[in-house]
Amino acid sequence: MDVFEIMLKTAVVVVAVLNLVHTSCDTYGCEHLCVDVANDSVCSCNSGYALDNDGLHCNDVDECLHGTSGCSQVCINTIGGAECECYAGYQPHPNRRFSHLCVDLDECSIDNGGCSHNCTNTEGSYNCSCVDGFILWEDDHSCDIDECVIQNGGCFDLCINHLGTFECTCQDGYYFTNDGVSCEEITVSPATENSTLPSQEASTSSQDIMSLVSIAMAVIVIVGLLIGLSFTLAWYLKKKTSVEFGSAYRRLLNSMAELFVYSVMNKEF
Repeated sequence: MDVFEIMLKTAVVVVAVLNLVHTSCDTYGCEHLCVDVANDSVCSCNSGYALDNDGLHCNDVDECLHGTSGCSQVCINTIGGAECECYAGYQPHPNRRFSHLCVDLDECSIDNGGCSHNCTNTEGSYNCSCVDGFILWEDDHSCDIDECVIQNGGCFDLCINHLGTFECTCQDGYYFTNDGVSCEEITVSPATENSTLPSQEASTSSQDIMSLVSIAMAVIVIVGLLIGLSFTLAWYLKKKTSVEFGSAYRRLLNSMAELFVYSVMNKEF
């Protein structure tokens, strides 16, 4: 047996042994992909995954962490991939091939950016402005005329500007007069030491009326009691005639009326 024949038989034996130990992809246990290479099985993973050290399983790749997402602004990692988002004032590129890129959003093209007058687009934002004679309100969108700038809005004292209107008011120690514009100083009368404000005068008048009503009610009660007493006395005093009783009753009423008028006229309010 020559050398060539020996080598040929050895190769046949080696191939037979390899065929015995080879495991096909059907039973190799790859989680994603399996490829037969040189009489062996090799596992691989789908896009967005990396092969684990065990050579079988696949782990998610954080594209945002590794900077492989291509997102120009905001990157959000997902299982097997990543999603790109944009900052406020920007929007994804209109071409879907470049959706990972962000371009400026022209807010003024949408309802004038909510501005009352002028809207100026800027990179990632926008600005509102007003025409001459108007001022930009606190919301940075509305325009208003400051009536208080022109002759203090016609107010006697303080003028407070509001969106679309204004308000006149007085300093501490002053109050509005009946015209709703002028202010007068709050004074105290030496005689009564009460404020001369109209509201306080009205309050005093109401108190006077209540006092008069109370007096009238008291007089009515007293008259009623006296009438009852008169009838009782008349019943017991049979010597009195009906004429005499009527005359006495009228005199009693006149006296009570005079007493009431005297009380009202001499009451200090």
